[in-house]
Amino acid sequence: YEELLNASCQYPNYKQVFVTEPYAECVPFASMAIFNVNLLYPSTVIEATWHARSQMAFALANQFFGCFITMRSWRDWWLLKGLALYLASLYTKRAFGNNEYRYNLNRDMLDVIRYEREENPIRLDFAPIKSESDITNVNNRRGTMMSSQYLEAAAKKAHLVVRMIDDFIGREIMMQILNKLMCLATTACLKDASLSSRSRLHISSKSFSRVVSTLTTKDIQALLTQWVYESGCPRLIGSFTFSRKRNVVELELKQDTTIKGSKKFLGSLVIRVQELEGSFSQTILLEDSVTKYELTCHSKVRRNKKKKIPLISGDEVDMDLNQMDPECPILWIRIDPDLKVIRELQFEQADYNWQCELRYERDILSQFEALEALKRYPSQNTRETLGTVLDSSHCFYRVRIECAHVLTHIANSMANTWTGTLATLSFFRRVFMSTNSTLTSTNVTTSSTNNVSLTAPSANIVRINDFSNPQMYMIQKTIPQAIAFQRNKDRVCPPEVINFLFELIHYNENSKNRFSDAFYRSSLIDALGNT
Repeated sequence: YEELLNASCQYPNYKQVFVTEPYAECVPFASMAIFNVNLLYPSTVIEATWHARSQMAFALANQFFGCFITMRSWRDWWLLKGLALYLASLYTKRAFGNNEYRYNLNRDMLDVIRYEREENPIRLDFAPIKSESDITNVNNRRGTMMSSQYLEAAAKKAHLVVRMIDDFIGREIMMQILNKLMCLATTACLKDASLSSRSRLHISSKSFSRVVSTLTTKDIQALLTQWVYESGCPRLIGSFTFSRKRNVVELELKQDTTIKGSKKFLGSLVIRVQELEGSFSQTILLEDSVTKYELTCHSKVRRNKKKKIPLISGDEVDMDLNQMDPECPILWIRIDPDLKVIRELQFEQADYNWQCELRYERDILSQFEALEALKRYPSQNTRETLGTVLDSSHCFYRVRIECAHVLTHIANSMANTWTGTLATLSFFRRVFMSTNSTLTSTNVTTSSTNNVSLTAPSANIVRINDFSNPQMYMIQKTIPQAIAFQRNKDRVCPPEVINFLFELIHYNENSKNRFSDAFYRSSLIDALGNT
């Protein structure tokens, strides 16, 4: 953090205290933070790494914004919380990679949208409200009046808003602004500092906006008005058609404001079109509830069935275009690919477009969008695409995990026509099971309503646990949970799946593994319960 901010922490030391049953999992104070003792795990437990480090990173970021620089009033709570989470997310990006960082952003955005739709609107600052009757859910002038669920969702929205400010003014300028705030606060701590200068130890939405305007000549007031002083998130519904005669993409975007928690969005939006000749981005302006745009297409229809396609990442990949519409050079379209707007998106394109996007797009957010969309297209091509992605070691492990769940969903939708072994089951046996195990086959009879008799064939003996690759471990732990939801045409879990889970539990061997298998065994028992 000191390297990012180009400013040193003002406390000579920092202490972390772990206690039982604190009122929150992480409670930061000046030069100290109190954590729940449950965050402490032995180094042999893999699962604790992501969450524990994230909590500690947030507590340390609070030493700069939250403890040293404090809020002027409860109305400014969102700004300090957002800045601390923003700094903590930059640590996550450096420690766990860009994919984990983007995954967390997308998860937080979905959580905010879900809360506003199902619970209450999130209004981060009620300052512009003239009448107290306008406040319907919470009194945001007093933190003790807020529910813990509201605070959690509001903190996530605050982080997303701070990131939007970062996108608007630029990362380098954002760091300069945070450095300026730290320098002003440090000066206010000097012995000969005037009484008026000590106010720099406190920050508000207005003072932050003023510093941004001074250093950048950019006004963020419109952004604050839309995302801080107002609640709700836009819900966008889009589709496209290709006009071969004019060689343009006719894009239509609708804003649905009838659902709880939604609102109309006025602003710019990035559209990224992947064509045969490459990826092209355009910025459009949303003003009306229904807007139509014509995007120039840079490619022409090709008759050859295989072609090297340049992607936005700079890579060129070979694509089989046999399933593609021969009259359309568009492979897929993405709306707001970098999450610059807190929005809910429902985009319609053909199943082939989604399959190409999942298989060839390198951005994990695009892959998650495609996975969610492919649930609506149960087919043999979808099944093959999901199997390919699940088997790809180049894909982010969370994408492969979600792919396993979607494969089970597709298998259940095609229960009447599905033939062969479930792809996730075949993948697990191929990757995590071996024919060269020294363990011998054993018959195990379990007492259940069906009197399942387990016979483990020597060809499918589970390998001795090796969790040295954390990503592969997470896949190994999660796939049995996905398989457990497999159902046949009678809506019953197949005996093959139940026997498979019994094999995993019975033949689990961890004696030569330096990592604990406690969570792994727990997940297997949970999976068996889900059958």
